[in-house]
Amino acid sequence: MATQKTAASNKGFKKDPLTRSARMKLMRSVDLLISNFEPDAPVHQEPVVDPTHTRLLDRQYQRLSDTAATLNRWHNDSNYLTPMGSPKSVPRVGKVSMTSLALDALGDAVRADQTAADLIEFGLVKKIRDKYAPDKRSAVVGKRSPLILAHATSAVARYIDTVTHNVSGQRPARYERQVADVMIPAKELPQFLRFVEQQGQYFIDAIDDWLSSRMVDSQANGESVSVGVGAFAYAEQPKKTKPPKSSPSTRPRR
Repeated sequence: MATQKTAASNKGFKKDPLTRSARMKLMRSVDLLISNFEPDAPVHQEPVVDPTHTRLLDRQYQRLSDTAATLNRWHNDSNYLTPMGSPKSVPRVGKVSMTSLALDALGDAVRADQTAADLIEFGLVKKIRDKYAPDKRSAVVGKRSPLILAHATSAVARYIDTVTHNVSGQRPARYERQVADVMIPAKELPQFLRFVEQQGQYFIDAIDDWLSSRMVDSQANGESVSVGVGAFAYAEQPKKTKPPKSSPSTRPRR
């Protein structure tokens, strides 16, 4: 009975428009990468896809992107900072509020209202009486939601796109590095994760500040290009060492 229930749930998962779009996007990226290693294959370009196939995925990613942009502005706009330079606690609506902050960051009233709601719904702000303040400068959603699927799909697809760009010989090459497959004691994993979070946040914030000073509006005249940097840590399951087999001479007797 449990098997039938699992099969039914997987069938529903495959039919969901959002998950179907995520699967299509990742498959296209993987196919494009693999095609670069096929002998005598013609140069492959990513196929043009009907926008309806990715609209749901893009909409969810836009929500996550909007919350991140709003949080970033909250930590940099003098109108929303205390004299000590920390983010002010503000109400949800009003002249100086989360909604006005999102409107300044996004320039769209509908998205600004949605972003103010998202900041609360996804636990990105803490409530202080009748006002709100950000927990972090970055949008870190710690529970399963459509936003996480969109974020993960875009992150993986962009990483594969960078590798594809580099192996196909296009110039200039894009930055892609890893520190991987280093064995450490399992007890030091929490310290590793704390260290990576601290150093990684410094790195991301520095890149974010540099890009923010050069950011242009999507409707601005002239050629522009979308860029970004991603960073993540990984940890595999601890490998348990097998106890040495005792020799016949040391095996306890009965």
